Amino acid sequence: MFASTPLSLEFATQSGKGLIAFDNIVGGLCRGWLNDNPVDFCLEALNSVEKQYYVLSSLTSVVGWPSTPITATKIIVHPMNLKSNHWGVIIAKLRYIEAVHKMGVHIYMYEPLIDEEYHDDMEIEWDGITNKEGEVVKEEWVNAPQQPDFESCGVLVVSQAYSYVTENLQWQYSNVFKTNVKVMILQMLWMVLCNSRKRRLARSTVDKTKEINEQLHNQLK
Repeated sequence: MFASTPLSLEFATQSGKGLIAFDNIVGGLCRGWLNDNPVDFCLEALNSVEKQYYVLSSLTSVVGWPSTPITATKIIVHPMNLKSNHWGVIIAKLRYIEAVHKMGVHIYMYEPLIDEEYHDDMEIEWDGITNKEGEVVKEEWVNAPQQPDFESCGVLVVSQAYSYVTENLQWQYSNVFKTNVKVMILQMLWMVLCNSRKRRLARSTVDKTKEINEQLHNQLK
């Protein structure tokens, strides 16, 4: 696939909301240094695991809610690109408390360096999203696992979100090593390449590719 796939080919999540080009997969995801595109794509792809799930894109500057009633949502994930290109994530688990007619919200905040320097920025972000009137809110910092290097924060953020969506938190009791990160990257590649839909290339892109191939062929004769 890597030898025959055009770099401009785009992959879409099953919901159609996530989109990533192949050049971003090769340039970012394969190296484990993730920008907004692969992080948002992989988090959006988790919708196939849990339908009552919503992702706030890391590129969203104004927060709004979908038409789906909030009471029908179990979990909300908000990835954050913090200073120095470091990733964190806010995970909100929702539960409607019928006895008091209020929404119970349990907030889990996680950044893989486990560095308090980032806490204020994430807490300010959460305070800017929520309206705590009519809600029962509990906030908790997740302090494990810690990233084993200086570049795998995006990979661990996606993996942490996956653990909460699947309700399997066992990895929080183990150390994560560089070899584990490599496995996580392979799992993310599988999610993008095998659990998505390829988008047809635009006619202009096909024509331009054909033209470049012909020019290269003529130069190499």
